[in-house]
Amino acid sequence: MLVQPGEPILEIHEIQGHILPGFNKDFQILLFLEIVEVCQIKDWLRQIHPRIVSLETVLNHQQLTSNDSPNHLSSCEPSIWINIAFSFNGLSKLTNDADLFIDAAFKDGLHNRSELLGDPTHRDIEGNCHNWVIGSSGNIPDIILIIAADDNNNLVQAVNQIEASLNSGFKVIFKQAAAVLLSPFKGHEHFGFRDCISQPCVRGRISNQANDFLTPRFNLDNAHQEKITQDLIWPGEFIFGYPRQSPIDKLLPGAIAEAGPSWAPNGSFLVFRRLRQDVEAFQTFTKSVAKQLREKNLTLEDITSEKLAAKLMGRWFSGTPIIHAPNSDNPEIAQESWLNNHFVYENSSQSAVDSAVDDVHLLGDTLGIICPHAAHIRKAFPRDTKTLSGSEADTQTHRLLRRGIPFGQLFCDDTERGLLFLAYQTSIERQFEFITTNWINNPNFPDSGAGHDPIVGQNNNLGENRVRSWNLPVKNPDGGVTKISVKIPIDWVIPTGGGYFFAPSISALNYLSKNH
Repeated sequence: MLVQPGEPILEIHEIQGHILPGFNKDFQILLFLEIVEVCQIKDWLRQIHPRIVSLETVLNHQQLTSNDSPNHLSSCEPSIWINIAFSFNGLSKLTNDADLFIDAAFKDGLHNRSELLGDPTHRDIEGNCHNWVIGSSGNIPDIILIIAADDNNNLVQAVNQIEASLNSGFKVIFKQAAAVLLSPFKGHEHFGFRDCISQPCVRGRISNQANDFLTPRFNLDNAHQEKITQDLIWPGEFIFGYPRQSPIDKLLPGAIAEAGPSWAPNGSFLVFRRLRQDVEAFQTFTKSVAKQLREKNLTLEDITSEKLAAKLMGRWFSGTPIIHAPNSDNPEIAQESWLNNHFVYENSSQSAVDSAVDDVHLLGDTLGIICPHAAHIRKAFPRDTKTLSGSEADTQTHRLLRRGIPFGQLFCDDTERGLLFLAYQTSIERQFEFITTNWINNPNFPDSGAGHDPIVGQNNNLGENRVRSWNLPVKNPDGGVTKISVKIPIDWVIPTGGGYFFAPSISALNYLSKNH
């Protein structure tokens, strides 16, 4: 029997299902609303309240639709999942204690902190917040509705019904459709990379039974891990009212995550970024620069555009980490759930994983020869690399629950396409903003002179015209290392909208709908 590590019981009927475990539906529409008349808004909130999907509802649905379930439904009735979140301004219109929120970033709003995140300061540049399609000074939403379905026609019909139910207390200021990409690109984003692979596994039980965990434990020798390959994160990193991660010992619970208001437990902060992707520019860059590198450096004579893209991301298009497949893609590894996240950057060790892939051995890459220091996945989650803040235990306090989904048409350069970045956390300052400013946009992280994150990083330094630097470490024939500086003249990922929101618990939504 597992050793029960004292994990809290999650109030699964209270937590919204988009936070945990997430909406596993192919189609979504986001509605952005402005509150015009508070009294009428509260009436509508009471109407929509029963339709807000909880963690419990999503878990039950997953169990019913599972092929492993004895009650498996071969053809379930179409279901529409709805979740809701509010900006600070929106909450301030509904309750008189919104000022009790502690997080300064949430209260400021994303539009007031966009320069901190590296967004352009000049209004004539697309990514400047004044040019955003949603979230700029003239169209800041009070509410975001996330509506999801398995079938697009059912989704559109449901959204039409919701819009028809909106009374004069609301104004729809923006609507954004999104969908997972069609097979064989399902699970990938528009650049071609498989997305959302390295997600935190969340601690917590879903009943009072000792081993009824939200995240199943496959390592029977260690209840602190979901798999041998992935550590678990305490739920207070993502849900208020539960223990946070300890920055000293990742196995121990930290302090209880508190938001401020008494009704905030079981809620979470939601960061939304609408990111346009310039796919044509990305592909042109990888082809031309790979050609230049082959011609100028004999040690890089085998570098293709695909391999350069893998160096930029840290994974091949299949999702296989380049540290496991240095020379060419190995999609077999991408399908190995025990191996795809099982790697380190600093300390080599023998793996204990049973895998169909032979010779599983964790080799560190301290010099960044295989996975460059500034590769996206190494920047966004440095794993066992020591940072200025501390060890890996501290790094685990800067994680996000990502719920992103692509928007726009596949293989179509004539229309806008990109990613709706959605991520949950209990501290916008310590999680999303910390990762962005201290790691992704920092050219000296995780190694001096490493460069900017080439995928989502931004360079907003005065006089540098947003040109990003990226260093590619190459091993010389004599055993030394040369860093080849690569300049990235334009951004491939451009912010075109965004906002900071709070997703309340189911009962808190009822509280907000009352007159007080």
